[in-house]
Amino acid sequence: MIPHQYFPDLKMLKWDVSVPIDRISTFLEHAAEAMNVEAPDAICYAAGHVGDGNVHNSAFRSKTLSVDDRIPAILDRIDQLIWELNGAIVAKHGVGARFRERVSHQKTAVEHEMLQKVKACFDPSGIMTPGKRLKPLG
Repeated sequence: MIPHQYFPDLKMLKWDVSVPIDRISTFLEHAAEAMNVEAPDAICYAAGHVGDGNVHNSAFRSKTLSVDDRIPAILDRIDQLIWELNGAIVAKHGVGARFRERVSHQKTAVEHEMLQKVKACFDPSGIMTPGKRLKPLG
């Protein structure tokens, strides 16, 4: 990943995503286009473990450009792109509480219920990472 310290005057948005290897270039092209619609001065960089489809995508934008109110739209647009390419918005790290809401849009209600039931089999007391990836059943 491009360290943000190289761009001290810019704000960074970043993604650590996975997409099928043959769709990486499509993802990078469309993600840059989506970012530039919302923040035309954005500088987009990518690195990653492309052999397994993992892409660290970063967009650096001016701190003076007021797009903070558009960040949810940017995230939604790029998340949707990732899903359309049969990818995942969290590549190799746990989803945690930070991405739980965003990931919830990727799975159907039935898939969420199945995930909760599997977790309940291994963690019937709900003591392992409570509330991080899955909302409790009930």
